[in-house]
Amino acid sequence: MFDSLARRDLLLSGGLIVLACIAVYARSLGNGFVGWDDGLLVLDNALVQEFSFRSIFQVFTSYDPELYIPLTLFTFQLNHLFAGLSPWIYHTTNLLLHMANSLFVAGFAYLLFKRGWVAVATALLFAVHPLNTEAVAWVSGRKDVLMAFFALPMLIAYLRYRETGDRKFYYVSIALFVLALLSKVTVILAPLALVLLDWYRGRAMTKELWIEKIPYFGVAILFGVIAMFGKIANTSFFLEKFLIGCKTIIFFLWKLLIPTGLSVLYPYTKPISLFTPDLLISVLLVIAISFAVFFAVQKSKLPLLAWVFFLLFLLPSMTNVAKGRNELLDVYFASDRYAYLPSIGFFFLVSLLFDEARTRWKFPAMIVGALIILALSVLTFLQSLVWKDSASLFGNVLKYYPDSYVAHTNIGTDLFHKGDVEGALAEYEAALAIREDGTAHYNIGQIHLMNGEVNLAIDSFRSAVAASPADADAQLYLGALLSEQGDVDEAITHLKEATVLNPSLLQAHLSLADAYEQAGKVSLAIASYEQVVRLDPDHILAKSRLNELR
Repeated sequence: MFDSLARRDLLLSGGLIVLACIAVYARSLGNGFVGWDDGLLVLDNALVQEFSFRSIFQVFTSYDPELYIPLTLFTFQLNHLFAGLSPWIYHTTNLLLHMANSLFVAGFAYLLFKRGWVAVATALLFAVHPLNTEAVAWVSGRKDVLMAFFALPMLIAYLRYRETGDRKFYYVSIALFVLALLSKVTVILAPLALVLLDWYRGRAMTKELWIEKIPYFGVAILFGVIAMFGKIANTSFFLEKFLIGCKTIIFFLWKLLIPTGLSVLYPYTKPISLFTPDLLISVLLVIAISFAVFFAVQKSKLPLLAWVFFLLFLLPSMTNVAKGRNELLDVYFASDRYAYLPSIGFFFLVSLLFDEARTRWKFPAMIVGALIILALSVLTFLQSLVWKDSASLFGNVLKYYPDSYVAHTNIGTDLFHKGDVEGALAEYEAALAIREDGTAHYNIGQIHLMNGEVNLAIDSFRSAVAASPADADAQLYLGALLSEQGDVDEAITHLKEATVLNPSLLQAHLSLADAYEQAGKVSLAIASYEQVVRLDPDHILAKSRLNELR
C-alpha cells in the first residue's frame, strides 16, 4: 500500500501519530465512569457483566435498549472479563482503537491522494482534534471508535480492490462493513461513500459500478430495518429535523475550525422555525456551501468530495439530535461524537491546502502547521479531563449552558451516590426551578422514601408521573405506595400502566398482584403472579401466593 514510501518514513510517521494520541489522552486513562449512559451500557448491564454463550447470544439479539450495537457490547464483555469494572481497561481500549483509527486515516488519505504529507497531516488532525474527545474519553463512546475501526479499513480495502482488481479486497471490504454496522448502524450510508470515491477517481457511473455495490446496499438495508425496530418513536416533524440538522452541520464546521466551548449537551431553547434567525442562517449556509462546491467541480473535485463525505457520515446521526427527556420540550442539536468519522472530510481539505502551502512556503507553513497541531493537542488534553467524572462533566455543561436542568439533575445524582443527600436535593430543586422534570421529581421521591417521608414521596412520584407519564418506574413507585396507603383503585391504575410501559418490570407485576388481592380480585391477582413466575420461575413469594390463591 505504501510501496513508494521508505520504511523509515513510514515508521516515523506512524510513530508520530501514535505518540500524539498518547500525549493528549494518556492522562485521561485515569478517568472514571460518568453518569451518562455508562451505567446503562456497562455498570448496570447484567449482560456485559456475564461472559457466556447465553449472554453473548442475548447481546446479539437485543438492543441497548434503543440502538443495535452487539459488537460494541461484546467488547465491553471482554473488558469486564479481563478487569471487571475497573475504568482503566475501558478507557485504554478506546484509546487503542483511536490510535488504530488515526493510522487507518493516514492509510486512507495516502491511497486517495498519493501524497505523504497529506496523509500525515490528516491523521494528526484526526488524532488530536478536540471534537473527537467525546468518542475517545467517554467509555460509552466506544460504539463510535469501534465503528470507525471497521469502517476505515473497509474504505481502504475497497480502494485496494479498485487499484489491484484483487477480489479478496472486495470481500474483505464487505465483511468489514458488516462489522462496522454491528458496532453502530450510523455507518449505513457507506455504500454511497464508495460511489463517491469511485467518482473522485474518475470512474464512470456505469451499470457495473452499481451492481458491484449491491452487497453493500443489501447489508445496509438489512441493518436499517433492524435499527428501526429498536428506535423509540421521535415526535419531531421533518421540517424540525431539517432545520436542526442544518444547524448541526454548520455547528460542527465551526467547531472543527474553532474547537472551544465543547459540551456533552447542546440544548436548543429557541423556537424551531424557519423564522428563527440562526436556523435560517444555517439553512442558507448549507445551501450556499452545496452550490459552491458543486460549481467548483470544474476546477477541483476535492471540495465536493470533502463536503459529501462529511454529510454522508453525519446524516444518519441527525435523526438523534432533535430529542430529549421531555419529548418536544427538549431539543439537543449536536453530540461531539457524531463528527468522529465525518470530520475526516474536513481534514482532507485542510491537509491538502496545507500541502499546497508547504510547496510554496516550506518553513513558514511547517511552523504554522506544527503550532496548530500543538494548540489542538493542548485543547484536547484539557477536554479529555472534563470526562474525569460526572461532577466535572456536567459542571462543564453548566459553564456554557447554565439553564441545563439535565446537568443539574445528573450532578444531583452524582452527589447522592457520594452520600451528599442535601447537596443532591439542592441540585434537583435547581433543575425543577428551570423546568418541570420527571427525573428530578422521581429522585426527590426516592430521597423522601429513604427518609420515611411517605406522603412527601407520594407527592413527588405523582409529580414525576405528571411530568413524564411514560416513566414506568415512577408509575410503579406511585402505585406501590398508594397500595400501601390503602388507595387500591388508584394504585391499580398506576401499576397497570407500569406493566404496559415495561412488561418485563417484575416488581410492577408483583405489586399489581398484591393490589388486586387487596381489592378482592383474586383471578386478576393470580394472573399477575403467574406473570411474575414467567419472568422469574424461581420467585418464591409469587409461587407461594399462587399456591394459596388457587
